[in-house]
Amino acid sequence: MATFHLKVSGRGSKGPQCAGTQGMREARAIGQDWREWRRLRAWELKQQGWQQRAIARALGVTEGAVSQWVTRGRQGGGAALRHRPPPGPSSRLTPEQLAQLPTLLAHGAEAFGFRGDVLMSH
Repeated sequence: MATFHLKVSGRGSKGPQCAGTQGMREARAIGQDWREWRRLRAWELKQQGWQQRAIARALGVTEGAVSQWVTRGRQGGGAALRHRPPPGPSSRLTPEQLAQLPTLLAHGAEAFGFRGDVLMSH
């Protein structure tokens, strides 16, 4: 996985500001991982002593989002901020049934009363 760094200008009255959008452009270029990058970057900035309001402003997100990410980071470190694919539904087939599937499919659709070699219409 690529590593991205956010370039930040000096601290003014408004706090740290992004010096450009190159980091976000690079992160977006790698697909959905830009969201993960943003969470990890927020955690990294918090570890450097940034205030949550400044992090939110620098990353273009709400303070509430940063607060949730920081809470997750405190509970599980950077690993808790990584992308987790949705679990999806549990299989309705038992492991034994799943093991039999290739053999059953090898017989073809006609062996089970379908016309032709298609399992879509009866």
